[in-house]
Amino acid sequence: MPLDKRTPLLCIDLASHATIDLGGALLEPSTLTLQGCDRQAMLEPRVMRVLVALAGATGAVLSRDTLLETCWGGLVVGDDALHRAVAGARRALREAGATNCAIETIPRVGYRLVSMAGPVAAEHVTAKAAPDDTIDRSSSLPLVGPTGPTAPDFGQRLVAPGRMASSTLSSPRRRLLLVGALAASGAVAALGWKLSRPEPVPPAVAGLLMQGRDALRLGLPGAAREAAGFYEQAARLSPRYAPAWGQLALARRQMAEAANPVDLPELLSSVENSAARALALDATQPDALTARALMVPAFGQWERVERQLQAVLDRYPDHLPALDAMALLMSSTGVVAAHYPLRLKTVTLDPLHAGYNFRSIYSHWMNQQVAAADLAGERGVELWPRHLPTWLARLSLFKYTGRAARALKILDDKATRPDLPPAFEALLRATTVALVSGAAADRAAARALVVDSLGTNGPLAAVGATMDLAALGETALALDVTEAYLLERGPLTAGTTWRPGQTQHDDVRRRFTNHLFLPVTAPLRADPRFAEITRDIGLGAQWARPNRRPDYLGEPPLGSATGSRI
Repeated sequence: MPLDKRTPLLCIDLASHATIDLGGALLEPSTLTLQGCDRQAMLEPRVMRVLVALAGATGAVLSRDTLLETCWGGLVVGDDALHRAVAGARRALREAGATNCAIETIPRVGYRLVSMAGPVAAEHVTAKAAPDDTIDRSSSLPLVGPTGPTAPDFGQRLVAPGRMASSTLSSPRRRLLLVGALAASGAVAALGWKLSRPEPVPPAVAGLLMQGRDALRLGLPGAAREAAGFYEQAARLSPRYAPAWGQLALARRQMAEAANPVDLPELLSSVENSAARALALDATQPDALTARALMVPAFGQWERVERQLQAVLDRYPDHLPALDAMALLMSSTGVVAAHYPLRLKTVTLDPLHAGYNFRSIYSHWMNQQVAAADLAGERGVELWPRHLPTWLARLSLFKYTGRAARALKILDDKATRPDLPPAFEALLRATTVALVSGAAADRAAARALVVDSLGTNGPLAAVGATMDLAALGETALALDVTEAYLLERGPLTAGTTWRPGQTQHDDVRRRFTNHLFLPVTAPLRADPRFAEITRDIGLGAQWARPNRRPDYLGEPPLGSATGSRI
């Protein structure tokens, strides 16, 4: 059915969508491929949805709102996300040599897919009758998309997913298309990183895996649950396909970060079971190995986790989840400069991953690249509006780099900020106001709120309190918070476990230490108590290993075992 303002809109299901013939180029939604006469293009899921929606409109103009609802499923994103997807669709058409159609921009209205014979509306296109042999009539799957005498040629002929018309073997050109389509289904299964023994995967399963990866890119607990649902379906459809189980293990491990402590043991058991299923099928499956390495947070076990992650990266150097985890581990142990290339690699290989992008804000800042951090923050709020980790990272950057007045404006902009618990908003406001005014009364009020928040607001409050107090010049109190949070000793009490109702972040289960190596906490690192605290949490032993000396300590004495860099 053509898409228009009268059609109820649902996010396009790529896994079950029929193949579309774009005037000779085959658009295969379930495998995210566009196969031209002699070339093939791979598409991101959002890009594919945009192209499918435009093809389904049979030459009519689709508004921006229609495309956002149909292709993003109601998720709030900015125009920049749509612009990028349309640009990606145009690039895919060029790469595949699909010269019989093009995407036309209708200024201030939307887009349409047009025949290269001219940008005419669908009702003015004279369609060619579809030959009887262009559709496999033996298929029992419903055909989705434009059919009938009003459909333009580029969107008319459709084939059910995974099926080819019987006439495709009748010419060398169609045989080439068939070979390309079959090859694509195996290539997509890799999902952007290398597998040692790629196996053929049914198109429906490939589509589910891509949808799972797309969901995980948001870097939020709810998105991890959605991704796990896709991977569960994929594992049921192909129970002997190791990547489905491995990626399910990764999604469930991400869910564990913000799980209710009551549910955590069962969830971690499901992570181990999924990883074990994957590794029974492929002993080197990288997702399963990474999920198993990260089941228990790295705090206090840095050497064990690093060793396991490095084993994955030695075999699969571009495996993004392992790269991301290794970058976070290194920054959490003060190895700031050496972690930076790993973080840059994650955002380069997957620029549409919200989690990698928001963590890059801190990585840039750690390495004194404030301008680059600003750009990453601006990009993040454009692509993922109201994304809490991105919003907090950007607020912190302004707040602690001498631009607290700008941070206050960000906090005041209720139209663009995420929903915040009232107590958390009050805390952010009080500490930001104190940094803006510098008044003794404001500083005292902020200090009192910070201390009061420690026992009730969980790990995120302890991290924020440490940075706030360091920025306010309260070094001794900031070290008291650090000691309470990381060692559970001293005069203060800090929440170390997330509870429902507290501010939800995607990394709340672990005890953070990477904030201890940001520029704002430099006064803590200069205090003699810092060496005592880091020794007692086990970082002293980590730093005694070769090549693990933290940047803030500078170069070791000549001849020291820790003299070289990672």
